[in-house]
Amino acid sequence: MKYSSDCHGIGSSRRWNCQSRNRSLNWWSCRCDRSPCETPVPTVKSHRLLQQAVQLGEDWRIPVHTQIRVAHDVAGAILETVKERHIDLVLMGWKGNTSTPGRVFSRVVDTVIRQAACDVVLVKLNYQKGFKRWLLPMAGGPNSSQAIQLLPALTTLSSSPAIKLYQVFKPTESQPDTTLLDNCVRFLQPRISGKVTATPVCASSVPEAVIDCAQQDLSDVIILGASRESLLKQAINGNIPENISRRSNCTVILVRSATA
Repeated sequence: MKYSSDCHGIGSSRRWNCQSRNRSLNWWSCRCDRSPCETPVPTVKSHRLLQQAVQLGEDWRIPVHTQIRVAHDVAGAILETVKERHIDLVLMGWKGNTSTPGRVFSRVVDTVIRQAACDVVLVKLNYQKGFKRWLLPMAGGPNSSQAIQLLPALTTLSSSPAIKLYQVFKPTESQPDTTLLDNCVRFLQPRISGKVTATPVCASSVPEAVIDCAQQDLSDVIILGASRESLLKQAINGNIPENISRRSNCTVILVRSATA
């Protein structure tokens, strides 16, 4: 997705609950090529995209509200929509990496992650992959917890999903505490039609461990909680989700909780 000229996003005005159809989606398309008040805006492509969203909503029996906005600042337009529509979840496409110096994800995504007063979900899709085998590395923070909460709804994309939970421990920890893994399995198993398993892994590098596990399990999707470090610190020291996404051919979903 090229954020410099176009940006598309989805906002959910209800909590994403796999056991409820009572939710609505707000889908918007933003353009920032020229002055908003003077620019003739070609909307054919945007209308086609929005119509696809409307059709999907009708298929799933979810109300869909669409909007095309013209703005100088894409991130600002998204944040304004979040506030105006009382959005509690923003879903955005993600390239999986950025070449912009000093940015962790991209200029737009960094701003939305830092300032949006709601949950944010980034998705880097691999269209060659399905949605059967899911890998979820656990870290114990609010972002991982929100990923667990969203997982039952997301795994309905497969009729028989297989969920693998991993927690990476340092090699010096001779007796890893698996309480977090055990609790997550107990939460997920009654809510998911497929099998849920949990494995502690000892490794000195989290990205290396996750990538190795994904390759061994032939994972289709990796779902990650966003790092709780500041974006500045991540830009300097490196970003684990970006590292994993850049080196993996899986679909990668990144979750940032509103409470993080």
